[in-house]
Formats: sequence, structure tokens, C-alpha cells
Amino acid sequence: MSEQSPWFFIVHWLRLYFGANLLFSGIRYAATGFVPEIPGVGGEWVQANANIYLYQFIKYLEIVTGAMLCLNRYPLLALILQFPASINIFWLNTFIVGTPRQLFSGPQELFMNGSLLLAYSGWMAAALKPKLEPLWLWRGDLAYRPGIESRLVGAANNSSVNTTAGGMKRTNGTWIAIAACAGLTAVAYIGSTGLFYADFREIRNRDLVGYAVAWIGMLYMMARRRGPARGPCP
Repeated sequence: MSEQSPWFFIVHWLRLYFGANLLFSGIRYAATGFVPEIPGVGGEWVQANANIYLYQFIKYLEIVTGAMLCLNRYPLLALILQFPASINIFWLNTFIVGTPRQLFSGPQELFMNGSLLLAYSGWMAAALKPKLEPLWLWRGDLAYRPGIESRLVGAANNSSVNTTAGGMKRTNGTWIAIAACAGLTAVAYIGSTGLFYADFREIRNRDLVGYAVAWIGMLYMMARRRGPARGPCP
């Protein structure tokens, strides 16, 4: 977005306005414990959140995200962190409480957060790609290089197989992956059944489906990528 575009200043105005709102709301709660009066079941819902300290967490999060937006530091991260709370505020105010003031403030909250996410969405365009390969956060700069996905696949091929005179063989990296997934399977089994730590129950069908899909899918990808290796990822 060019600095010559009026949208540049509109977006930054909205960023500062939304950030200041969050920062004020969070600091007011931290300093005074102020909770707005919400009629009916909406107020009961807010109180239930306060009883489990979720409301307090959201208010202190507002201080952090509000400061990030006002200072223009990690603004996209701030908007993503704040978005679940904005959805809750929109739903509660618009469809549950529904008083005139809430009918404004609910959509306003979602509009501000959603519009800013749209304005910064170019930085997360990869989220709209139909297929992505794993890429660690600390290697995120690679995401902006042309043709990076095919290079990542090539690097995965090189790390999982070696070409020998007799054909293909699995390397240590492949067996490490299989062992790690077996460990995850064991942990999920123990957690689901309560083995060793709670009353034992039979494994759930949804866990069995998850195991089957995960193992079949991983073994299929390993088999499919046993073809000729491509160039390594830079």
C-alpha cells in the first residue's frame, strides 16, 4: 500500500483508534476492576468467564494487543490474537444482548478488527493457498521466494531417501520421523484411554480414525516422494 494512497492513512487511523480502545479498556480494568453492566444471560456469561479467569485474561491481553497496535509493533500478530475476542464481543452484543448500544458496539468491534486484518492480509496470503508444505516460522523469509514449494519438496526428498546402485533406501531421517510418530501415537493412546494415570476406558472411535488417517497419509507421502530427488532448499 503506497503512502500516496488515502487508504494508507485510513488504515493507520483505524489501527490507532482500535489500539487505543483496546489499551484503554484493558488498563481501566487493571486499574479499577470495571466491568460494564450487561443485562440478562449476556451478563451471566461474562460473570461465568470471570469466575474461570478468562475475562481477566482477555482484558490483560487487550493491554498487550492495544500497545502493539498503537506502537505499530507486530500489528498483524496483535490483530490475530485479538480476533477471537472480537468474534465473541460481536456475537454477544449483537445476538444475545441486542440493546441499542450493543447493536452498535458489537458490529463495530468486528468491523475494526476484520477491516485491519484485511488491510494487512497481504502478509498472510499463503493462508489462502490450497496446498502448502511445512515451513518453520524462523524460515518464513523463504515463503516470499518464487518456486519455494517445489524446493521444499526437493529438500524433503533429499533428507528422506538416498539413491544407491540397487535403487532407493530409507535414511535415518525417515526412521526418526516414523519413531516420532509412533511416540505421538503412544502418547495419544495413553491420554485417551487413561492408561497408567486414570480409570482405563476403551480407545475411542475418533482416535482410531485419527490414527488410521495419519499413518496411511504419512506412509503414502513417504512412498510418493521416493522418486528422483530435486534440488535442495536454500
